Amino acid sequence: MKPKTYILQKDIFFAKAGDEFIETGTNSMSYLHKQTWCQLSVDVIENNPEWFKLKEEEREKIQISSSIYKCGMTGKTIFNYQINLSKCLRDDTVSKIQEAIQKIVNDD
Repeated sequence: MKPKTYILQKDIFFAKAGDEFIETGTNSMSYLHKQTWCQLSVDVIENNPEWFKLKEEEREKIQISSSIYKCGMTGKTIFNYQINLSKCLRDDTVSKIQEAIQKIVNDD
């Protein structure tokens, strides 16, 4: 599990609004200011939502690559799509994706 990161909402004496405070490890008792290395307690960071906002994790996007070529024997255009995922999917999710692609390709 990634350490939590909080974004400072207002300037304080050693940090500016927008600066990040990162959890110092598993079962940590403090958060570390990335720029100055100053630490604040978990209680200060997590119990002051007007001062610190939990940073939303950015969702990784699906990468799709494709290639188009002519088949030498038939002269037909062949499309090759490859989908690279940054995380594992359940089998039922994979089959739903395959079904959706087949519907689009077959004009269903």
